[in-house]
Amino acid sequence: MTINDFLTKARKEKIDLSDYFDLCQFCNDNELEFDSGASRLCVIFPKEKKVLKIPKSGCSIDYCAREVHNFKLAQEYKVEKVLLPIALLCEVNGCKVYCQPMYTSSMGGMNRKERDKLNEKIKDLPSSKITKKIQRGVFDGKWRSLDRYWTARMVQLYGKKFAMSFETWTHTAKVNDLHNSNIGWLDRKPIILDYAGYFENGNGVNPFDLSI
Repeated sequence: MTINDFLTKARKEKIDLSDYFDLCQFCNDNELEFDSGASRLCVIFPKEKKVLKIPKSGCSIDYCAREVHNFKLAQEYKVEKVLLPIALLCEVNGCKVYCQPMYTSSMGGMNRKERDKLNEKIKDLPSSKITKKIQRGVFDGKWRSLDRYWTARMVQLYGKKFAMSFETWTHTAKVNDLHNSNIGWLDRKPIILDYAGYFENGNGVNPFDLSI
């Protein structure tokens, strides 16, 4: 099934794409690859090398719209090359549907052989001063340091000035959720696949002003 087929059928059957159980069942019935995070639902189309991302019902904001906003900010800081671009594709039965390219693997999904190859490329950079500074200087670096191997590869490919701008961008965009499932690789280059941040508390209220 293609993306167009998926959207057409979902419209016809009036599927609530923002509902976890409805979308999961729809994907199972149509043999589609489905995934879910805390704030978004995903349908993966490997042949088209694209992922559809849909804001999950029950969240206080549209986190996909946050990503669109944060990507534009990244362009202002000239650091967008480490972000997978995302765009609003369409609306289906009242649900906004966004589209993003597929990535090669997440940081957390790397196997030992892949990590060993990465270590060979970056050598001593993971323990360098600039790597440690960026790791701990990102928006939530005090609570969750950005992976040092990913950070070192970014510094190696794009330089210290780029890395410093990237650190500043995370503060401006309030990107606080850069764990190893949200960062990864595309053709051996470091990318972030989820850069919306996460701001839900027990009452469904955001602790920051996230108006866009």
